[in-house]
Parts: sequence; C-alpha cells; structure tokens
Amino acid sequence: MARESSNIGQAFLSGQTIVLDNVQQSASSHAKLAELTGPMAAIHQPIVGAHGVMGVISVGFSGPLGDAKEHAIELVRLVAHEAAVALRRRESIHALERAALIDPLTSVSNRRAFDAELPTALRRAADTGQPLALVVIGPQPLQARQRRARPRGRDHLLIDCAAAWSDVLRAGDLIARLGGDEFAVLLPACDEIEMARVIERLRRATPHRPGTAIGGVVWDAPRERLAVRPPRRRRAVPRQGARAVSRPRRIRAAPSRRGRPVSTRASTSPRRGSASC
Repeated sequence: MARESSNIGQAFLSGQTIVLDNVQQSASSHAKLAELTGPMAAIHQPIVGAHGVMGVISVGFSGPLGDAKEHAIELVRLVAHEAAVALRRRESIHALERAALIDPLTSVSNRRAFDAELPTALRRAADTGQPLALVVIGPQPLQARQRRARPRGRDHLLIDCAAAWSDVLRAGDLIARLGGDEFAVLLPACDEIEMARVIERLRRATPHRPGTAIGGVVWDAPRERLAVRPPRRRRAVPRQGARAVSRPRRIRAAPSRRGRPVSTRASTSPRRGSASC
C-alpha cells in the first residue's frame, strides 16, 4: 500500500472517495506516478467491508473528467462495491472450508482433515526420505472414565484432553478427532525414538491418566518398513473398600426328568446347599 501521506493512503484511512482533476498538481500524489502518467485525473475509492476498509481502487483517466465527473465517480463506486462483495464471498468460503475441517467440540482437526492430510504426508515422506509416525489415542481410555467424569461431562473431558495434547505436540504435527473418543496424531519426520518421546508427553499430559491407551506406528520410507509400538495402557487402581466382582462360574448340566440336559449358570456367590437351574 502507498504511504499514509499519499492520496491512496488518505482514502484508505478516511474511508472517503478522493477525486483528483490533475495528478501532477496534487501535492499528495506520488512523484513517480505523476511522472509516468503525466496530466491525468484519478479517483481513489475505498473498498468497504463488514469490518471496515478492505482496500482502495484507483482509476486513472487520460483527460479531465469535466461534466462526466459524477458519472465516473458512481461507476468507480459500483466497481468498489462489487469488489467488496467478492472479497466477503471469498472470506465466507474460506470460513466454511476451515469449519469443514475442524471438529466443533474440541477445535482440533476432524476426520475429513485427517483423511486429506494423510496421503499428502505419505507422499512428502516418500519424497524426502524422512519417517512418518502415526499415533492413535483411545477410544477405550475415555470411555472407562466417563463415570468418574460425570460431574464435568464427557464433552468437557474431550475438550480438556484435546487441549492438553495439542500443547505438547511439535510444530507441524496434526492432531485430529477421528470420531467419538478416538484421536490420531500425524508426526512428520519422526522416527521410533522421537515417537516414543511424543507418546510419553501425550500420556503425561492426559487428564485422568489411569486407563489411557496410546499406540503408534512409524513408516520408514527409505527402508519400506513399519515399526509398531503397541498401545500401553495404565489400568485404573480400584478404590479402597471397592468390592471385587468375580466372573460367573459354569456348573455341570443336570439331566431333566425327560432325559434332556438343562443348561445352568451359577451366580457369582451361590449359597451353600442350594443350586440354581
């Protein structure tokens, strides 16, 4: 943009139309512009959007405007209005495209963004020869803690986890919510050692760590091999005084009066001397 002291700068800052009958006679005009164009008229019309001035349209005329001055101003204003509409439409399209790739709950990327980025990341890894890591979190850990997180709600737990994981990732890493409680993280230029460090950071950053399962895989493009790190899950420790529930025991089927076996299942703690059928 031109200097603030120029006519274009004044039109941008003030939001008002500036009309010059002769560019060379204007003290605020650029010397280079006046030298190149010679005696000419000019109209500087701001492009006004919803949040203020978005730009300036400058139209030059080879001769004086004369009686056509008002008509020329209206035409330039019409062009500026159409430009403002086009710019707002482009902003709306970009906003919709961004919204289509963002999970509305956690504000991280969604499954659509992940599916679009994965082939690109694979091609980039193949071209550069750098390894590519993929880390998957959940879904079992969050499901196992829903009862404990009931006062805050499942949605709040997902939001907290996504924010905590995003804070410990590297620049250029992509975290996406694949659906439900399942998240995935793409780690470009990440080998097995670095992936292990990232997984540890993710595990430590996870709210309510007991029960968290995180696994990953590394694709080494030059060697064309996969290195898999199985999920590591921390089981929740039962609270003191909690009752242990044993699995039901099957007992031997007893014959019926007609000679047909009857399938029976005993309770977890049958009473002495009694049988259930």
